[in-house]
Amino acid sequence: VAIVTNLRFPGGNASSTLDEIRTFQSKGLQVALIHCPVTRDIARTISDRYLPYADLILDWPRLSSLRARTLIVRHPAVVVAEPFRRIVDRLHADHAFVVVNNSEKRADGRRVYDVAEMVAVSRQIDAGTLQFCPISPLMRAELTDYMGRTGDPLALPALDWTPTLDPDSYLQAPKPAFGTPVIIGRHGRDGAEKWH
Repeated sequence: VAIVTNLRFPGGNASSTLDEIRTFQSKGLQVALIHCPVTRDIARTISDRYLPYADLILDWPRLSSLRARTLIVRHPAVVVAEPFRRIVDRLHADHAFVVVNNSEKRADGRRVYDVAEMVAVSRQIDAGTLQFCPISPLMRAELTDYMGRTGDPLALPALDWTPTLDPDSYLQAPKPAFGTPVIIGRHGRDGAEKWH
């Protein structure tokens, strides 16, 4: 399995990628991790979260050719970025999956990427099969809307792409006491769309 993504993303994309790596390795699969940044992160370093997997990482300029049974490309902004465009003709797989884990537009309407461009670049991957895998009903609706507007059929799986969480790896002993206030929730980046 080869995973191509921006290893500078420190949040949810990293969590999902790392969980997938652990799952694949636990099943005895070989994993390669190709770092392919987006332009806005060009000055940032690879997230420390990937340090335990440094031996799996190959930086995109060093990729001469990649042959994998399964290729996973995470994040549409990675697909449309210049580094990915430079390596797309070096990617060969039996099965390729483009994980659509980000909306085409921000909550304020600004464009993050163009779906048509993401589709066109993805189709340059030399793969026996290519699927576009939304992570939620909202992402699926964006892809379905694109197909309706353009008449361009995309191969979508029946189910959304979900994290490969191993709940046992998150078990912790109960705390003997809680301080106040007790807060239950999730961490998210500080985008206005996440904090109404």
